[in-house]
Amino acid sequence: MAALIENPPKDGEFRTVHHYREIRTLNEMAELVRRASRQILGYEPEIAHLPNPRVEPEEDLSYEPERKVLARLGIYGLTRVMDEEVAVMLKDLVPYVDRVRRIEALFKPRVRWRD
Repeated sequence: MAALIENPPKDGEFRTVHHYREIRTLNEMAELVRRASRQILGYEPEIAHLPNPRVEPEEDLSYEPERKVLARLGIYGLTRVMDEEVAVMLKDLVPYVDRVRRIEALFKPRVRWRD
């Protein structure tokens, strides 16, 4: 954060900073979590394909973020790839599995912009 504050955008420049390097689709992320859940936790999760609540055509939803700001400032180094980070997060959540199951419904989508 300090480096970003010390190196603000130029006048009139809009700058968004993304702190990741890998870009995955939702389906790829779901498969990554499923694979890690099997390997690390012994779970057999199913991937549920839910209807897209958004109204924009799918082709308008492609996303290619700008990821050069931190690297240009010399402060960004990839410490783990996404597969490793997912594994760490799953292991961190294991002690709270009962709590997560109690509030599972909160994670399911409730907003629809269609109809």
